[in-house]
Amino acid sequence: MSALPLQKFQPDLDSVTYDLDALLGANPTEFLRRTKILKHSLSHGRQYSYYADWPQEHVQALLFYLRVKEPVARREVAAQKRAKAARAAAEAKAQADAERASTVQSVNKASFQVVEKVHHPVQASLFDDEEMTYHDVNRSGFFSILQVKGGAKRQSTFKLAQLPQVIPLLDKTTDTWIGQGEFFKPNRRVVNLARLGLCFTDLDTYSVGITGKPETLARMLEVRCVDLGIPPPSIVVFSGRGLQAKWLFDGTIPAAALPRWNLCQHILVDQLSTFGADPKSKDASRVLRLTGAVNSKSGEVARVVHVREVNGEPVRYSFEAICDRLLPFHRQEIELKRAERKAKNAADHQIVVLPGGRKIEGLKRFTGRQLAWHRLLDLRKIAELRGGVKEGERMEHLFWQINFLLLAGATNANQMWHEAAELARSIDPQWHYDKSDLSTLYEKAKAFGKGEKIEFNGRLYPALYTPKNDHLINLFGITDEEQRKLKTIITPSLARERHAERERIRRKNAGAQSRSEYLANSKSATKPWESEGISRRTWYRRNAKKAGTQH
Repeated sequence: MSALPLQKFQPDLDSVTYDLDALLGANPTEFLRRTKILKHSLSHGRQYSYYADWPQEHVQALLFYLRVKEPVARREVAAQKRAKAARAAAEAKAQADAERASTVQSVNKASFQVVEKVHHPVQASLFDDEEMTYHDVNRSGFFSILQVKGGAKRQSTFKLAQLPQVIPLLDKTTDTWIGQGEFFKPNRRVVNLARLGLCFTDLDTYSVGITGKPETLARMLEVRCVDLGIPPPSIVVFSGRGLQAKWLFDGTIPAAALPRWNLCQHILVDQLSTFGADPKSKDASRVLRLTGAVNSKSGEVARVVHVREVNGEPVRYSFEAICDRLLPFHRQEIELKRAERKAKNAADHQIVVLPGGRKIEGLKRFTGRQLAWHRLLDLRKIAELRGGVKEGERMEHLFWQINFLLLAGATNANQMWHEAAELARSIDPQWHYDKSDLSTLYEKAKAFGKGEKIEFNGRLYPALYTPKNDHLINLFGITDEEQRKLKTIITPSLARERHAERERIRRKNAGAQSRSEYLANSKSATKPWESEGISRRTWYRRNAKKAGTQH
């Protein structure tokens, strides 16, 4: 019996369109995939497909059908994606709400178990003058007060020595705020910062659904800090609606430490964002509500509600300890990594590339924020050395000073114009600059604040300007003599010279002798054989024999 010949499958137009209609209703994504295959088969590979023997009018009819149905399928796929995203967002919100409710409930239970070391009954009497815990009347400088008068906010600046006299005279029945930093000029702009004595966060707890008595919220905050590995705040102030958490230092830090302080502030706000930390209230020029003043929005009086005490005083932290707990790498770890890197470079004879493009060995490095801050200070130092800025060079100075201030993280796009006005006054009090000259920088500042990067030659750079030292030296015509009084804007040769001096000091502190000291104490200089009345050769031979006998 002979086998029957195989029959080639011959689909008809109606059955194909019927199956496609069913597929479109059930799975639009699969419909689009099948459509792509069909269009290719009908247009390019008919001789190898099931449709090789189809009449041309059937092929054209199916192609027309696909062109009509394909947009319908795409709309269905887009609608399904939107619905899926909406469901995911709703589930995430429900989960977040559940976690928040669970956290509030668990913290409420645990909060009364964490504060056994903290003494609260005395805080109302001991810390009425909360501002005195971070401002010292014996220091030079200025502090700022912001008050609402006649419906408008007005700022006043006073010497620190006047603090005990100024605070009692303020009208605390209206909204009143006090600056947290100290400034060397009667103006609370970051460029005039003298020192800081604390880290702080402004917590709008009501904005994230955390409510309750201020004292309970303060204890909840301490529990949250412990859970996150953050040192508990020294003082918590009820601002009338939310909380102010403050970590007092055991001293003050200078403006040179501002880049690291800014990073600590950023981390505190980020870690406490679920507790309502305000991301806008983290800069060194910030003012916070003064204790004893009324909050007009709630009618409540701002007051201290929690103090972590040691011997009747708020606990104070060293700035290094705060950095160790908050920053990604401890300072000691950084020093250790630097030592390891230096040892490896010495072993492998590696070289370090200076941002100016030249290759020099072992330069002192700065972080991006520190470098930007010191470049700002260097530009201001240049103006000081030259007795001011010439007309025609003022905008150049202003532009780059603001750029570096933004790069250092000391201000943001929202505060840029205030800082620019103060920098312009420091350059020339009579100068009225054109804001349009800074419009491009303002756009870059906004992009920088969003974390945007610029790709160039395969590398990512901040949205702001990051010039090389050579460019700045040529732009401002900085002389060798001026460079010796600067910190970062210097030539590679001066950098090598400074590195050699640092190494000399390091070796000296380690007990190493200088070349002159070594030669002065050498046998060739002291000639001990002459005092013994023998020849040099005999002296060395006898000492060699003694050494051999001892071994």
